[in-house]
Amino acid sequence: PMRVREAQNAGVNARYGDAARAEVLKAAGVDRAKAVVITFADVAVAKRILKTLETLGVHVPVIVRTIDDSEIDGLLKAGATEVVPELLEGSLMLASQAMLTTGTPLNRVLKRIRAVREERYNLLQGFFHGASDTPETDADALRLHAFVLDENAKSINKSRAASNFPDDVQLHSVRRGGAIENSAADDFCFQPGDRVIVLGTITGIALAQEALQ
Repeated sequence: PMRVREAQNAGVNARYGDAARAEVLKAAGVDRAKAVVITFADVAVAKRILKTLETLGVHVPVIVRTIDDSEIDGLLKAGATEVVPELLEGSLMLASQAMLTTGTPLNRVLKRIRAVREERYNLLQGFFHGASDTPETDADALRLHAFVLDENAKSINKSRAASNFPDDVQLHSVRRGGAIENSAADDFCFQPGDRVIVLGTITGIALAQEALQ
């Protein structure tokens, strides 16, 4: 109770109770949630929570943590979007450290770990590649890059077109105050504090950042 009160005093919407009970989930704001994460490794309770979410008509992604992969199929059938087994992630970290210490190149280790995760986790299929997924000399590789606009940025109160944003770079998303803005809307304009995420080549990203900042 003390931790909950401290969190509430800090502005966090914290609630204490049985998460399998509908009234507790409602008090926590599940009707406004974009996702639900079940973080404790109790399969029976997790299934009860999943059933409650179904009863409430909550249709958002639900990520469930487990100790191992023995209950994955049951949790998926119960409504989990994805199941993350601790032992698998721990094993991947152990394997990556073993490969690195025996001289395997970092890029090869990352590709191997990524392949295992893609095979295991449905949500990672087709994810955006980061800078570490290809050799640094590959100037044509697409990668994500994020930066924050300050109050002196050239694009403040301007649209994407008015900011001369390069056509060959994708404006992946714009986060403002914790929410994702509709950057494709006709009346969208950049504001100070916007966290801009772009997808492009190294050259394209530099041009996009120069145009906005």
